[in-house]
Amino acid sequence: DLKGVEYGWDNEHPERQVQVDKFRIEWRPVSNGEFYEFYQIGGKDLVKLPASWVEIDGQIQVDNI
Repeated sequence: DLKGVEYGWDNEHPERQVQVDKFRIEWRPVSNGEFYEFYQIGGKDLVKLPASWVEIDGQIQVDNI
């Protein structure tokens, strides 16, 4: 009997409720160019670079490893 059993990954516990304000979402994924533009105009303070992007000598590029 699984009644009352809460399913979730280890980072999804404990259960909690949060209020999410109104937001808009696009129907398609964000392109690299769109993300880079966002990052350059103020996103640096809000998000980290994707793991596959590196900054070398002040230049941001996709890591080719």
